Amino acid sequence: MNKLNLLVVLQTHSVKSRDTTKQRYCGADKAEIMRRCVTSLVESINYASDLLPHVDISLQVFDDHSDEASFDKLTSIASKCNVPYNITQLETRGIMPSILRCYEHGKQFGKDLVYFVQDDYLYEINAIRDMVNTWVDASTKLNKPVSIFPFNDPYHYIPVNTQIPSYVVQSSGRHWRTNVLTSSCFMTHISIIKDEWDLFYKMGTSKVTPTMEDDSINQLFKTRGHFLLIPIPSLALHMQFDTEKDPFINWREWWDKY
Repeated sequence: MNKLNLLVVLQTHSVKSRDTTKQRYCGADKAEIMRRCVTSLVESINYASDLLPHVDISLQVFDDHSDEASFDKLTSIASKCNVPYNITQLETRGIMPSILRCYEHGKQFGKDLVYFVQDDYLYEINAIRDMVNTWVDASTKLNKPVSIFPFNDPYHYIPVNTQIPSYVVQSSGRHWRTNVLTSSCFMTHISIIKDEWDLFYKMGTSKVTPTMEDDSINQLFKTRGHFLLIPIPSLALHMQFDTEKDPFINWREWWDKY
């Protein structure tokens, strides 16, 4: 089997959410969420690296002005990577410029798979391995590269979203369903990034609104013929607000591991 390259591009920021009227369901501050989530990501990367010798994995971190203590902790966590890694402190500020920088880096340096990651997703240890295996399996069967979003978001099951048909398939020890809704955190192929760059650029230059993904990267799956797969159950949890709290997964068990 030819070597497959996976570039993981992680966006980090230790300061609390811009929305101060809401509290994340885990009750922790952003710095603590970042620490635990990045730790889980590094463990999942290392697990995949050990079990997938045919995959070359690397990690690029773009940090948006985390406080000194959090940045030192981030550096310590990243040093435990068993794969090449690099941390870059951004000059720009804000979530959308950070997302755009991640997309630009993926476009420039990605070779095969690129996984765009945010720092408030908590991972099962087998997440990266299963995402890669499913990507290979599904892309081979469909004869075209797919994309993968690792969180089976409860918000995507509200009535307006359940009107979207899904196909359910089996791969890597679980079911996966097709969908047309993702966030900026998803795995895709370099050919999709380059061929559909206008949508990635639009996402990275958008204002923060409830429809920013729908107006940009979701069009990959709604109108441009690409496939998005989501695991059932989730391989990652978004440590956000109650609307994204998975009712079928004990998030505290995952949280307490880290």
